[in-house]
Amino acid sequence: MTVLQRMTQEAGSRTNYLILATFACGMVNFYYSATWILFICLPVTQIDEKVQFMYTDVAEAFGASWLTSLSVTFFVCTPIFFYQIMSFWNPAFFFTESFRTNLFGLYFFLLSFFIQYKFLTNWLTTLITFFLKFQLNYLNYPLLTLQPKILSYLNFVGYFCLSCQVLLMVFFIGFTCLPKLVAFTWKQHKNLVIFFCCLFVAFVLPPDLFLQILVTMQVLLCLEVSGFLVVLRNLYQEKQ
Repeated sequence: MTVLQRMTQEAGSRTNYLILATFACGMVNFYYSATWILFICLPVTQIDEKVQFMYTDVAEAFGASWLTSLSVTFFVCTPIFFYQIMSFWNPAFFFTESFRTNLFGLYFFLLSFFIQYKFLTNWLTTLITFFLKFQLNYLNYPLLTLQPKILSYLNFVGYFCLSCQVLLMVFFIGFTCLPKLVAFTWKQHKNLVIFFCCLFVAFVLPPDLFLQILVTMQVLLCLEVSGFLVVLRNLYQEKQ
């Protein structure tokens, strides 16, 4: 097999991986967005038909779920796509790839446990309480109304994803391109870095958005593990 054929095969496999990752993460995020909307809206609307939410109709909620899911998937998967492209054009640049990948995966693995515990014990009840506080007395009738409108809501989600994406890209590029600087910062200011990371995670990230980000990372991790198992199977078959 020539060098061009190997490059074409590698480019094809990476393209298929990116398409599969985008589709899988997008569908999972859409499921969580739709479930989140139904989980909050359905119980209250079944209690009282006069309750109004930010979505004026089903079509608007459906479109908002798709747009939110695509935005979250795009912004979260961009560092993964960037890594795939960079490692394809310059594999020697990632000569310590295994160590960095394991450390990066361990970071997200530990963070996911913390976030799941935090979400189930605090954020979920806080979110429901936040929604139920929007009550207006109209003719002595408590009307639960959420009318920030879908455009302003998605505008917030989009800009927030963009700001998170900038932070993720800075961390990812610094982690891969300047490992000595990252190691020095971690060694000298470890407690300060942990404090600001926990503060950012606990108080800044919206629960619904971070839940989708967490699910996206879990789906990507499952895809990576599946690809690794496929490679091991192919190597085992070639040896036999």
